[in-house]
Amino acid sequence: MAPKRKKSPAKVIESNLRAYNPMVSLKILLNAVKNIGEKTEDKINVLSPRFLKTLSSTGLNKGNFNVVSDNHDIQFIKTMANLQRQLEAAKDNNSKVIMMLEHVLASHSKMQTVLDTVQTELGHKDTEIKVARMDKKTLALRLEEVQQANNVLQSKLIHTQYDLKSKGAEHQQLVLFTVLIFSHANRDLQQKVIELEKTSSSYREKLKSQRAQVKCCLVTKANAGGIKEIETELREIEAIKEEYQKKNYEQVSFPDQFPLKSLRSEMQILLEKQRKVQVQNRQLETQLEAERRRVHLLENEHQMTNNLKEAQHWFKSEFYSLQLDCLKNHQLVNFEDSSSKEIVKNASMFFSESKENRLREVSDSSYWSELQLPKLFIGPYTWMEGRPFFLF
Repeated sequence: MAPKRKKSPAKVIESNLRAYNPMVSLKILLNAVKNIGEKTEDKINVLSPRFLKTLSSTGLNKGNFNVVSDNHDIQFIKTMANLQRQLEAAKDNNSKVIMMLEHVLASHSKMQTVLDTVQTELGHKDTEIKVARMDKKTLALRLEEVQQANNVLQSKLIHTQYDLKSKGAEHQQLVLFTVLIFSHANRDLQQKVIELEKTSSSYREKLKSQRAQVKCCLVTKANAGGIKEIETELREIEAIKEEYQKKNYEQVSFPDQFPLKSLRSEMQILLEKQRKVQVQNRQLETQLEAERRRVHLLENEHQMTNNLKEAQHWFKSEFYSLQLDCLKNHQLVNFEDSSSKEIVKNASMFFSESKENRLREVSDSSYWSELQLPKLFIGPYTWMEGRPFFLF
């Protein structure tokens, strides 16, 4: 009789999974699969020695399987081989099922953590929804209050707009009146600016001439270095002259030893050179004195030009500050009229005093006419905080 074919462990597990409730824990199933595998291994260990004993009793030894004559023993051997194959297949299925169950357990744990996080987030969102509902109620109450306040403010805004229109018309009238006043003042100031530009152009021409003179002065300074070199050469020539005089004296004292003609020619050449050098020295000395005078005068003129630039800068700053003060003080018309009159008076006083100061001469010499330098006119300018003002 052939033994009944046993079910494979994989099929047993599937039948158990179908029989049980699907909510059974996966850990219990994994333990059951492991127990089934251990039982199958125990059965193999029990059946293997029995199989060996039967082989020894029937006379089957190492390699004598062809001598078997009993059909019962052959069937038993075949059934044992089939069982062994089924056991190996069951082991493979068992390992595969264990791997699948472990994978399912890992995915189940991950899903459980995700579900926990989702539940916590849902709880937070529920609380946020409750808070938002409360905020919505408070905002509705505040909107009602704001609408009431807005109605009050709109009524006030209508009144203020009416007042602003009336004040705007008055302001436009005042602006037109002030514009007329400032237009007259600006015309006067533009005329004064034109006069000042003319004077500044004349001053610029004078400055150009003075710059040319300064360049000449620098050239003379460069020539002074050449003059020093010439003086050193003259000293060397004088030393050579003394040596020739000594030689000449020796030749006069000993006429038989030296030829006289060559010495006389050399002496004449040296005397001519000496005369030329003396003439050059005199010319250079006169040039040095003239250039020293020019340098001294140019230094004085440079100081004067600096004073003139400072005075021009100060006058321009005062002029623009007065103009800005006139523009700022446009609220009171009477005060503007008085300030514009004072500006005109001060400007007229300034130009009259400047003309008087230009007519005052401080120094006049023959050297001024030779060099054609501008004469210096100095006069304390009493207007505008009593600061001194110098004019060329």
